[in-house]
Amino acid sequence: MGEGLSGFIPSIVALFQGIGQTKCEKLYNETTQEWVTSIVTEPPNFSVEIFFYFLFGMMLISLASFMMLDLSPFARSEKISESESPTIEIVERSYSNMEICFLLGIQAFINFFSNGVLPSIQSYSCLPYVAFLGHFFSYKSLKIIVGCVIFGTIMMGFIFATAIYSPFTIFDPSISGPLVVMLWILNGIFFHFSKIEIAGICRDVKNSKYLFWYGALTQFGSALGALISFLMVNVFQVFTTAESPVC
Repeated sequence: MGEGLSGFIPSIVALFQGIGQTKCEKLYNETTQEWVTSIVTEPPNFSVEIFFYFLFGMMLISLASFMMLDLSPFARSEKISESESPTIEIVERSYSNMEICFLLGIQAFINFFSNGVLPSIQSYSCLPYVAFLGHFFSYKSLKIIVGCVIFGTIMMGFIFATAIYSPFTIFDPSISGPLVVMLWILNGIFFHFSKIEIAGICRDVKNSKYLFWYGALTQFGSALGALISFLMVNVFQVFTTAESPVC
């Protein structure tokens, strides 16, 4: 939930900020005393500095909230206390080491693309079209997780196609914009749901080392994806950005 909100709230603020669209305007050139048509970029609704101040404020609020939760008497009362009262044993599905390792591999795969690759090509995917997930149900089913990853990967394939075809569009221009937005939303839903379910399974397993490897592979997949994306975008220039309109 926290990971989803940390990306959802800044995204909403960025939408309110706007992207500074370009348009053609007639301007008077005092040197030549002629009217000329040139491209003018509209300013965003508020500056980049304000946006970063907002992010900084979010980080401070998160830190203060964490300190309050960790140190307040209310949080202490919620912590597990040693008690001699009998515990009720809940029988849950057990996972083999092979299944846990398979899920951890999926975790690295998801973060390789969702945190490393896809953010790097988002502009190439969305610009040609002039471009929160909260989880309240937990299934912890291996089949459901694999199914979500497969569907998310299919959506990711379409996203890659739109980025590679940039600055041209693949589909009819009248439906391309909404379709690209829907692809990104579906990809985020399937991948984020899978990550949350894998984390829940690793947390429930008695061996705590799996939760450690969950975090380690999350960072490894993200870093590897970001490195490969950097090489593709900035070194090999696989993608072509959409050009500004010509007046």
